[in-house]
Amino acid sequence: MAISGTPLPAGRSYIVPLQSGQFLPLELREGVRSEQELAELPGARRIDADMVLPGPSPDIYAYYRTTTQRNLYRIPIR
Repeated sequence: MAISGTPLPAGRSYIVPLQSGQFLPLELREGVRSEQELAELPGARRIDADMVLPGPSPDIYAYYRTTTQRNLYRIPIR
């Protein structure tokens, strides 16, 4: 399960493993007040990426990486 949201700075997410059939760990049902509290969950791993998408296991996940390239001098390209 990937969790990113309010207590985390941009560019950071956490992966928290779940038991089979579990939607949310019991520790998270009341919410998370700090990044440290999230990091201390059993099996939690920090991922330095935004928008992490979970995979079939905590070792498999995906995230977006983009780069923007612009024509700073407004030279027409033909």
